[in-house]
Amino acid sequence: MHIMPMKITFHPQEMLNKQNIIIFSRGCENSIHKQLWNFNADRISVYKLYNLIQVFGDWYEQGSDQKVLGVLNIRLSDKDMVKARSAQLTASEIVSLNWEDWFIYKMNGEKYDGKYSSNCSKTRRSTLRSI
Repeated sequence: MHIMPMKITFHPQEMLNKQNIIIFSRGCENSIHKQLWNFNADRISVYKLYNLIQVFGDWYEQGSDQKVLGVLNIRLSDKDMVKARSAQLTASEIVSLNWEDWFIYKMNGEKYDGKYSSNCSKTRRSTLRSI
């Protein structure tokens, strides 16, 4: 069974105001190895049957020019998913809802039959989330 999500793009004004930028820290909170990463989102997919939102955009370490297409998976509470599914919120308002959990995939950029390959690295939740 294939389920089509509701697709919402970030408006040009949201991008101009940098409301589409999500900042993540990787590594231990008190570690010298902690790195800040930016996720410049361009669109989101809201699923009707799952408490999951997928955010698509460029993923890169702050200060680096190397960008890779990333997919951020956000899990919301039932109450916040109702708000997200209402089709009354902008993309930045949906991303601003409280997240219960998240994980992000850094894609390797290779496409096979129109789909990105499954070779990717995964990063789980951190304490620094968004600006």
